[in-house]
Amino acid sequence: MHRRVVVLAFLALVATACSDASEAGPADSGTVLPDGGGDAGTPTRALELWTARATLAPGTPPVTYAAGRLVMHDGQLYRARSASTEQVPPEHPAVWERLPPPVDDLRTALGSEWTERGVGLQP
Repeated sequence: MHRRVVVLAFLALVATACSDASEAGPADSGTVLPDGGGDAGTPTRALELWTARATLAPGTPPVTYAAGRLVMHDGQLYRARSASTEQVPPEHPAVWERLPPPVDDLRTALGSEWTERGVGLQP
């Protein structure tokens, strides 16, 4: 459970850094993003924990994941190859592509705003 929380927190940090970089311009962000193993433009903000049902919605309807959605299940990262409803990722490899784990570090440029805040590993 702790590893999942760390991975999700890291991905949120990377997504925020990417968002900040696009607003300020890549040269101004001071962020060096390592290759995460995913495709360029992968929507990391859309990453969520896989669940069969939306337990907080009235009637707990099944959750349908569109093709391309990223989910974490039992600490593993998956991408939906096609639309999926109630198909557990490791049990349905034809529907869910298991991806390598995302990077677990973020390197920041020396002297950048992020380094001064103590964010990421130093180069």
